[in-house]
Amino acid sequence: MTTMEELRQQRARKPSSAFSAIIDEMKRWTIIEKDMTHWGVTVGQCQRYLTQIGKSKLVEIYESFKIVDNDGNGVISETEFVEAMRNLGWNPTKDKVHRMVKSVDTNGNCEIEFEEFVQLFQQYENEMTSAFNDVKKAFLMTDNDHNGYISPSELGWALAQMGEPVSEEELQRLVNMADLNHDGKIDYVEFAKLLIE
Repeated sequence: MTTMEELRQQRARKPSSAFSAIIDEMKRWTIIEKDMTHWGVTVGQCQRYLTQIGKSKLVEIYESFKIVDNDGNGVISETEFVEAMRNLGWNPTKDKVHRMVKSVDTNGNCEIEFEEFVQLFQQYENEMTSAFNDVKKAFLMTDNDHNGYISPSELGWALAQMGEPVSEEELQRLVNMADLNHDGKIDYVEFAKLLIE
């Protein structure tokens, strides 16, 4: 039988779920900050985005950019944009995409940098949000414990619920394929990339 003192000691060793959530959020913002710095976004620009569009919208745009930037080079080509949007169920013509890119392409390189993507997302917010909604819903339905990640067991459960049970070996292969940062779990961006590729 466990004594009260043993329970207190266990609680003291194990961080609370609220504390874990705060740590996860801090890690997430560290990654976002690193990526944005790599993409040439200044602290001032980031502060302006936070003020103008808010934290949740900035995270949504950041995640969308990461999903569409298929090769991870920090810019989105017209081809990447067309492929991602079509895989997400929105079928803009190449001409429409060219006009969209041109409308925000401030440096004339026919590619979309993050700052330009923010403008593009704001101009076409309904279409862009709609394109990503189904993927977001699927992610949230699969993330049973709502911690912002899909564990291998959650992925296995979701596949079984869809009538597609997989062996442990197949499940591990799927997780390895999706888990781009090799942390043993699948975040929203990794999940979306898995679905649209």
